[in-house]
This record gives sequence, C-alpha cells and structure tokens, in this order.
Amino acid sequence: MRLAQIGLVIGLLIFTATTFAMDDGIAKADQFWKNRSDKKMVELAIATLESVVKNDAANYDAFWRLGRYYQFLGDNTSDKKLKLQYYEKGLAYSEHAVTVNGNGSDGHLQYAILLGCVSLEKSIFEGLITVQTIRKELNIALSLDPLNGRIHNTLALFYWKVPGQPISLGNKKKAQEEAALAVKYDPSVVYYWLIYGQIADVNKDYSTARMALSKVLELPDDLEDPDDVNYKNYASKELMKLPMV
Repeated sequence: MRLAQIGLVIGLLIFTATTFAMDDGIAKADQFWKNRSDKKMVELAIATLESVVKNDAANYDAFWRLGRYYQFLGDNTSDKKLKLQYYEKGLAYSEHAVTVNGNGSDGHLQYAILLGCVSLEKSIFEGLITVQTIRKELNIALSLDPLNGRIHNTLALFYWKVPGQPISLGNKKKAQEEAALAVKYDPSVVYYWLIYGQIADVNKDYSTARMALSKVLELPDDLEDPDDVNYKNYASKELMKLPMV
C-alpha cells in the first residue's frame, strides 16, 4: 500500500473513532440527564458535554443540550447571582448551537428561552426589549418542528406572561391555543397540562381548566421529571379554587 493511501486509511480511522467518542459522550450525558433529580447528575452531564465541545466546536447536539442543562440549574437555584450565571452560560451555548446549525429547532428554542431568562433576571425593561427577538426565535423553531409540544408550551408561556397590547405582545387567547397544541402533540407531559389548566383559568374557561388540571392528577409521574409531584400538588390546590360550572 502506498504511503498516501496508508495516511488516508489512518486518517479515516481516527475520524471514525473521534465521531464514535462524540456520540458516546452525548449518550452518556443523556443518561445523566434522565437522573436530574440529583443535581450532581446534571453537573456530570454538563462536564461530559463540555468535554465533547472542547474537541468538536461544531457539535450542535452537544451545544443545545448544554443550553438546556444550564437552564435547569438556573431554574433550580434560589441564589440570584448564581442563577444569572447559569442562564448566561446556557445562553452562550445555545447561541452557538444556532450558529452551528440554523436548521435545528432545539437550538432556536433553547436560545429563545434563555434569552428570556437572562433578560428577566436583569430587569423587566430588559425583558421587554428582547420580546421581539424571543418571539422570532420561537417562530423559527416552530416552523422547523411544528408538532413539537415543548415549542408550543413555550409559546403558551410567552403569550401568557408577556404584557399585552399596547405595552408588548402578550395575548392570553393565543396562549391558550398554544397550550392546547402542546398537550395535543405531547399528551403525556404533566407540566403541559398544568400550564393549559392555569391559562384556561386566567381566561375564565373554567370547564377547560378543570379538565386540564384533572388530567395532571390522572397522568403517571414521569420518573425523569423530578417536578411532577410538585405539579400535581399545585394542580390539586388549583382545582379546589375553581368555580363550579
């Protein structure tokens, strides 16, 4: 075999081995993430993925996951300074995911979520400034994956929580429409039914609210979501407050 051919074969073997190693890193991180009720598991997932992107600066799947995992840490700390640090790290990773792959819905979704998280941690005014960009990113994500329950649920939260006209883009009717689509496309997620019920309650659609909140209690707990028990406790209390219709 000629020297050039030997070099080509060696190069292909190295490339293949590296690719397998990257895929294995993501698989390991996903396994850690499934046990996220233990914060240490999330930190291990992050360490694993940061090792992946250190060797592969174009690994889209690792970058958007890093955004989501840092968001989780931010969501689950009461330390305001640390919360912002987590969100900012996640935002940087998710922004890079969009740069690496503009056709990936998860990257755009995670970028929109974390942009909102960072902005609101800084100030309400900062949050209002970024509203247009957040909706744009969410709409891009939706156009790429229109049957994705998580995207519809995020849009529901967006239209519910953002102030309405003339201040901003909030629209509680749209919020309920998006929440209905979230549970349509991903009916097993307890959290989506909770959000649907809460928004219906805000809209005084009490029959829908009762149906959705009852569904929260009926669904089995997702062993991968440590918050399902809290969601069910909250739904139970909200049901008791609903007017009889």
